[in-house]
Amino acid sequence: MLGHREVRMLDRVEIHPGVFRSPGYGSMVYRGTAEAMVAAGVVEHSQLPGQPGNPKTMCTFTPDGRRAGRGTGNYCGAEPGRKRIFRDRKGFIVDVQLSVDLIAAAEAEKARLQACWPFPLVGGMEFLKGNA
Repeated sequence: MLGHREVRMLDRVEIHPGVFRSPGYGSMVYRGTAEAMVAAGVVEHSQLPGQPGNPKTMCTFTPDGRRAGRGTGNYCGAEPGRKRIFRDRKGFIVDVQLSVDLIAAAEAEKARLQACWPFPLVGGMEFLKGNA
């Protein structure tokens, strides 16, 4: 059984050496070390948790790059482009919120790939019973 932070290996893609991307709930999730994430352009070094002026374990940034948080007047909720950055024991996790259009396009692409890889997925054991 998968935990809430775990993903299936088929959905995980290495976009830059040491940086892996996987789909989240209405977002894209990037995982990697600080150096790899900065080199890939996913975050700026100053945005990472633990840097001067940032909390130690989690930061949220608006689409225009300002740090957001409760009580700051610029908390961005689920606005497209919002970044939530978490410190993890293996490095960092960056969750980037997608627009409704990008979410729909990603879901359509995933459905298309599942329908034809490498053959149409059919109802599990019921399929095997019919061919035995």
